[in-house]
Amino acid sequence: MIVAAVVLYLFTSAVIVVFAGRYIFRDSFLPYHGVAMGKSWSELEPRVQWGIRAILTVCGGGMLASGVTGALLALLLLDGHSRWLTAVVPVPYLTFAIVSFYATARLKRLTGAQTPVVPSIALIVVPVVAYILSVLQA
Repeated sequence: MIVAAVVLYLFTSAVIVVFAGRYIFRDSFLPYHGVAMGKSWSELEPRVQWGIRAILTVCGGGMLASGVTGALLALLLLDGHSRWLTAVVPVPYLTFAIVSFYATARLKRLTGAQTPVVPSIALIVVPVVAYILSVLQA
């Protein structure tokens, strides 16, 4: 069961790291951001564009930290480390995913933009399933 849990955690890390790359290396906001703002990227003043790029980079950095930290902790589970690790591994995933869900659901509700709510939910469910599998092993 622990191997299955680690695989699920590593899958979650991979998804988060891919999203991190999308945010860190973007030249403009994502399409749903434009819908939410009611403006295209080219309609924004350069200073506003710079500010948004900075925010996207910081968000991407947080995603990257969550994904990498979660992966490293998950790999420690394979070495049979203490039981406390079982409770710690999902923390970086769920911290990121719950905040992501809150932000995307709220933006969708307030603006009608088609935000990535479903992927945010999946990033909550998969680590919870992995946690349950790891607890069953312990």
